[in-house]
Amino acid sequence: MRRRAFVMLVASSTAASPLAVRAQRAGGIAKVGVLMAGAESASDNQTRVTAFRQGLAALGWREGENVRIEVRWSSGRGAS
Repeated sequence: MRRRAFVMLVASSTAASPLAVRAQRAGGIAKVGVLMAGAESASDNQTRVTAFRQGLAALGWREGENVRIEVRWSSGRGAS
């Protein structure tokens, strides 16, 4: 029984360590990449990107302050 408890302790501390490191990130701006199908000029695609940015803003993410959003478009090119 002691061995099982020890293994669980080591496993849980290993799983929690990335969370602690991420929580201690000082300053810096988070980066979000958005991959969109279609062309940038399509009005429905612009509506989707705008809604995405508004949703992030509603959650407290301010572009240029604490998040950088990079949008890329496929422009009709499919995956190879």
